[in-house]
Order: sequence, then C-alpha cells, then structure tokens
Amino acid sequence: MAVLLALTAAASWGASDFFGGLAGRRAPGDVSVSVSLASHVIGAIGLTLVAMVIGAEAVTGRDIGFSMAAGIGGAMGVALLYRGLALGKMGVVAPITGAGAAALPVVVGVLTGDSPAPLAWVGVLLAVVAIVLVSREPGGDATVAGASPRLGLRTPGVPEAIGAGLGFGI
Repeated sequence: MAVLLALTAAASWGASDFFGGLAGRRAPGDVSVSVSLASHVIGAIGLTLVAMVIGAEAVTGRDIGFSMAAGIGGAMGVALLYRGLALGKMGVVAPITGAGAAALPVVVGVLTGDSPAPLAWVGVLLAVVAIVLVSREPGGDATVAGASPRLGLRTPGVPEAIGAGLGFGI
C-alpha cells in the first residue's frame, strides 16, 4: 500500500508541475503568486480544521512556528516553481527544484550533527552534477564548432528553480 501511495503522490506532483507550468505559459500575466496564495490559504483552512478536530492541546507553539515556516517556504516554492516553469524549460527547472528541495534538509542535518550514510553523499554528489548538466547553455554562438557550454544562472527559469528548491526544502 505504501508503494502505491508513493507512486500516486509522485504522479500527482509531476502532473501538477507539468500542468502548472503549462498554464503559467498560457496565462496572461504572472499567475504564480496568486496560485500559490490561493492554494496555501485553502491548505491553512484545512489544517486549522484538522487541528480543531484533534484538539488544541495537541498543537504546541513550536508546532505552529514550524508550520508557519513550512507554509511560507512552500508558498515561496510554489510561486517560484510556476514562475520558473513559465519562463524556462521544464526539463531544467523541475530537476533543479527537486535537487534543491532534497539538498537543503541534508545540509541542515549535517550542520546540526547528523551524519548521512555514504550512499546519501553519492546521491547529493549526483544531484549537484545533474544540476550543472541541466543548467548548461551554449556559450556564444551555438552553431560554431567547438562552442563550449557554460553554466547559466541567467538561463530563463534557473534562478527561480533554485529559489523554489530552497522554498520546498524549508
């Protein structure tokens, strides 16, 4: 059952990224902030109802603080992801966002004393290599033989993808 739920969640996230980016490209003006705000207001209402059902004594001030930080980070992540998908290539924006979202908790864990397994470090290294590879853009005239690719923070969608990854990582 857990595998089925995980696959369903992954498919849902992938579909929402795809259709959100597609809608962002087709919509007049930038809708990323309004989509993010609306989705998080709806989520906050739902979580407030859940907190009321389970009882206020089960929810501490620390829980509320972490929830607010996560909500702000998630809202920022959604807004920047949809903006990045509207501006850049989905095959560049989505992997950078995903790698950033996974890397930030690892970095925070290491800074607070956790020691990831060697296989986790291999995953982090591969994620960094993947970000470098997908964010490359041709240097100069791409039709010139021997033109070398370069990293492109100015590549459309890449700065937004990095910000989205940080937001989701929070």
